[in-house]
Amino acid sequence: MSSHEPKPCPFCGRNPSVYYDKNTCTGDLHGFYATLQCTCLDDAPSVVGGGKTKTEAFNDAAQQWNTRPIEDRLNAIIAAQAQYIDRLESSFAVAEQYIPKDSSFWEPRIGTAKLIESRINESRAALDALRAEVSHG
Repeated sequence: MSSHEPKPCPFCGRNPSVYYDKNTCTGDLHGFYATLQCTCLDDAPSVVGGGKTKTEAFNDAAQQWNTRPIEDRLNAIIAAQAQYIDRLESSFAVAEQYIPKDSSFWEPRIGTAKLIESRINESRAALDALRAEVSHG
């Protein structure tokens, strides 16, 4: 119907229902209201958009429905942490190129290297879990 598809409900993950009404408040019957609503809670989350056509009203409502400042902030934090982990992995890979390969150098340091690698992997797993939780995935 439009270029603005509504995201699933932030509380239950279902798609919202859409209801249309004619704009009768001004008395001229020109225009529409579109309501996007989910009934998963007693105080059902909903938004109302308006426009000259049903499509305009729907797009306005969908844009409002899709505004998720907390989710957007979490996604920004996840992206920043992923970049940080990528930089750590890159730095670790570069450092490995300059460290001698003989065991006399590595023996006392192998525990530290394995710990760093383990923490990078744990951080990746935690980020993946957070991504999945944020996207209801």
